Amino acid sequence: MKYTLLIISFLLVSSVSFAASFSVFSQPGLNCSIPGYLTSTTSSTAENCDNIYLMSKTKEEKQIEFIESNIEIIAEEMSQGKGLFLADYARVLGCSERSVVDFSTITQKQMKNIFMKRNAKSILLRTQKIINDNSALSQSCSS
Repeated sequence: MKYTLLIISFLLVSSVSFAASFSVFSQPGLNCSIPGYLTSTTSSTAENCDNIYLMSKTKEEKQIEFIESNIEIIAEEMSQGKGLFLADYARVLGCSERSVVDFSTITQKQMKNIFMKRNAKSILLRTQKIINDNSALSQSCSS
């Protein structure tokens, strides 16, 4: 019994040490609303949230997941030209804080084009094209 507990303790410490050394744990403050991640809190807000990544995802996969999770609210806020999720969408695409207002205004004007298809990949590609075609946004966003 003693040896079993000792072995279990060793395995737990080893796995946590291994995970930490290979950056399995992310930095605090990342968005908890993105599905597919286990969180260390039960809070539904993104404030002070520590995510645990079980697998590495590409930037594009994270962007698509954000769109899929929030497609309706992004569409609604984009039609209004403002909103918290629309601002988060801009940030997910790599836009700086100072460019969020421009992003919101420009995407509002292009909303029908962006949401031509209700497919996350299509929405992402159309939004990226709009960013790249706009000189101000292409400099302040790294979609």
